[in-house]
Amino acid sequence: MDSGGGLTNPVGLASVATIAGCLEFGGFRQHLAEPGLITEAEHRFQFEDWGWDPSFSSNASWLAQVRESFEKALDAHVHKMRELAKERGMVPALPLSSREHFEWLALYQCGNRSLDSIVSRARHVSDKTTISKGMRHAAKLGDIKIRPKRSKLKSL
Repeated sequence: MDSGGGLTNPVGLASVATIAGCLEFGGFRQHLAEPGLITEAEHRFQFEDWGWDPSFSSNASWLAQVRESFEKALDAHVHKMRELAKERGMVPALPLSSREHFEWLALYQCGNRSLDSIVSRARHVSDKTTISKGMRHAAKLGDIKIRPKRSKLKSL
């Protein structure tokens, strides 16, 4: 490691460049669904209510009934779309990771840096848990097995 906090190890530099290249290409989250797997008619969501008639119910009563009906219709639509997607072979997209997560992973894996040393150079992060979670998420996206923690050698 140089004093500026950058990698001087060529393997570490290549790892960061490779991981960063994946992000520049658009990341690991590419559009997985082909157009037409779910038709416009199938994915359209419509909700209708006959409206409020003050002579039959109070405003509060009608609003509560409409909200409840809307939530039920919305839940049913979401369930229907998920089932259609699953039936047609779609897979859920993974959440996006930030470039920093991949940098942390490269520093940990290839630069042999500790979580503490990564925290000390990370912008806007002050705790190892955040670093660890981001790094593990990036590893999952890249199907990378994270090395075990460094352990101190036992003296004989």
